[in-house]
Amino acid sequence: MSSPIRLRPFHLGLVLSVCLGLFASQARSAVSASTVDGSTQLLSGYYANGQTGDVILENDLITIVISAIGHTTYQSPNGGTVIDAGFNQNGVDALGELYPYFDDDWPRQAEYTSLVIVDDGSNGGPALVRAIGHDTFNASLQVLTEYSLGDDSQVLTMTTSVTNNGGSTVSYYEMGDAFHWGGSDKYAPGYGFTLSGTTAESWLAGVADGVSYGYCGPAGNLWGPHGSYWSDVNVTTAQIGPGETVSYLRYLVVGAGDIAPVVTIIHELRGTPVGTVACNVISGATGSPIAGAVIDALDSTGQPYLQMRTASDGTATTTLPAGDWRLVASAWGYDSDEQSLTVAVGGNDDRLFTLAGSGPSSLAIGDTLTVIQRPLLNIPAMITPHDTLEISCAADPSTTGWAAQLRHGAISIPLSIVDATYDASTLWWTLSATIPPVPLFELYDLRVTANGGIDDTSWHAVRVLQEYESDYYFVQITDLHLPDHQFSDHGATPEDSTETVDFREVIADLNIIHPEFVLITGDIVNEGELEDYLNWRCYTRAQRELTELQIPSYLSAGNHDLGGWLNTPPPDGTSRRNWWRFFGWPRLDDPPPGAPLRTQNYSFDYGPVHFAALEAYVSYDSWRPEIYGEESFIPEQLQWLSDDLASASASTSQVAFYHLDFADQIDLNSLGLEMAL
Repeated sequence: MSSPIRLRPFHLGLVLSVCLGLFASQARSAVSASTVDGSTQLLSGYYANGQTGDVILENDLITIVISAIGHTTYQSPNGGTVIDAGFNQNGVDALGELYPYFDDDWPRQAEYTSLVIVDDGSNGGPALVRAIGHDTFNASLQVLTEYSLGDDSQVLTMTTSVTNNGGSTVSYYEMGDAFHWGGSDKYAPGYGFTLSGTTAESWLAGVADGVSYGYCGPAGNLWGPHGSYWSDVNVTTAQIGPGETVSYLRYLVVGAGDIAPVVTIIHELRGTPVGTVACNVISGATGSPIAGAVIDALDSTGQPYLQMRTASDGTATTTLPAGDWRLVASAWGYDSDEQSLTVAVGGNDDRLFTLAGSGPSSLAIGDTLTVIQRPLLNIPAMITPHDTLEISCAADPSTTGWAAQLRHGAISIPLSIVDATYDASTLWWTLSATIPPVPLFELYDLRVTANGGIDDTSWHAVRVLQEYESDYYFVQITDLHLPDHQFSDHGATPEDSTETVDFREVIADLNIIHPEFVLITGDIVNEGELEDYLNWRCYTRAQRELTELQIPSYLSAGNHDLGGWLNTPPPDGTSRRNWWRFFGWPRLDDPPPGAPLRTQNYSFDYGPVHFAALEAYVSYDSWRPEIYGEESFIPEQLQWLSDDLASASASTSQVAFYHLDFADQIDLNSLGLEMAL
């Protein structure tokens, strides 16, 4: 069986975008196979691993990169495998890697020793690349894989032949491919996006920002186990006698970022009897098209088969196998609409979906940080009666008349301020307040007032506990990508809210289960620049959802929160500045001598257990590279973590939580950490 931990869990969460005309090419394309001699030939994207010396197969539609012998990766240490695949209109790769995999025994695979361009495509036929090697666990099993790409094609054809050069029969030999899905969300008919454990399906798909993938054989089902970011796919099982050769065929389809057009091609490859379904989604209030609407196709048993996304004109088209179907169209701010239909072979069915509702309203900006800097909605305090609550505030040094209270519904509890001190080296006031006995052990808002018109409230900022539990639950959530995984430069609109709906379902469950607290480890929003831009209000909406939790929630930043995007108009640094506005802290822009860190790191204690949070990011927009570098963690963060843990040496256990250790910098043992989330 495959190990579920062999692939690092990159929480990048890139997702669906609208179809960009995949059904037909406008002009005949030229296909070629060549050796990469410069980076300009390669695809872009976080998971793009191509380099000089690799082999590239390309036509006017798609590009495939096959690693050179000696170009090792974590998944395949020898080369000769598909490492990048992109749709040329977008030029982005989101695939980790795809390589032959044998006998359901990872890391058993093809160990290639030669890679040859057999046909460069110049003679008018398909371009052909051949890799030759052997089974890593049995060198007498010769493995030959041919990668073929024609012009006007979005399909890479892969044929692998295994020849038994040994003296004994190999029985029940399983042959297939292993996927590292990279930044793609995987999807399969019958399972939708919830694909884990061992499954059987006719095809697989992966979708990301600007690129999508489909995988299938010419017939039959695929089967095998799946993890969060990997799939081990078995295509066939064979018995191979001495001197015998067994081959298996499969296809990799590359699209522009929507499942439906990719599946249309899969239907053609497999000879599936289908009809065509063309959908149009409009607003019932205005009659205007709704871009980015989701249309789920459910089979006669109610299971998901595929998902469409409408283009800017509100349309989406796909093919479906003959039979009975239910289509459900939805968009943020509207009521969903559904229709039943029977698809006939060769038929054409046009469907109009009219969604009631006015669409997303123009949201006012949320509660940006002004006076209270801690505790916050995203960095709350947990405390018991008679203990001292420390409140950090940003205000003029001459401020007087500080007062504070806890509020929960109609309950208002005044706090006794026992000390108020301004620190010029940190630019913050520290208020010390005693927590009195309370009528409810609950999550309270914190209100702070002072002379000069100061009046600020931090929502859900203080949880008053009867006592610290010695045996308790807490919950980790990561990669919410609110409001939706789709990106603004690939058809997303403020109306998109798939992840918002999903998170509200999780919130409803958590409010019933009621753990002690929640840790949210990054990527709470999908695109951190979209707060003011086009009134998207992604941070405002995320903040409002957090207030629906009736449990303290601690939040650390991830790459989608902070990294910035080159393809969106807001200036570099907008993502990070938006984080400072909503979740802390504005002083990070130009930190004072007493608080010199430019990253948001913090810690808290639950009884004898110490928790430390660090922001983690990739600087996609390269803002202030002399400070933030290319990715976290920067030396100042690691020093902060070491110092923070040392100052909490009396704790019985120490836990760190962060989005991702992108450069493998945190050594749990040397730091004395018992857990890292």
